[in-house]
Amino acid sequence: MRHQKRGVVKADASLIFEREQGFFQGAMYVSWVLGITYLAGLAILAQQFLVPRIGIVYSTLSVVAET
Repeated sequence: MRHQKRGVVKADASLIFEREQGFFQGAMYVSWVLGITYLAGLAILAQQFLVPRIGIVYSTLSVVAET
């Protein structure tokens, strides 16, 4: 009996291999959390350092332009 390579399916096998449905959804959630964390950090830094110096309008524009 010979060993087959991993991932090779015989022609007579009727199995269909697909990714799990939640695979991309999980990646989407992780990406969303990272994006919100990054944007919140920028907003806090802008509030602390930019707003007193250049005002709220230009501070908001600089945060939006960064993302």
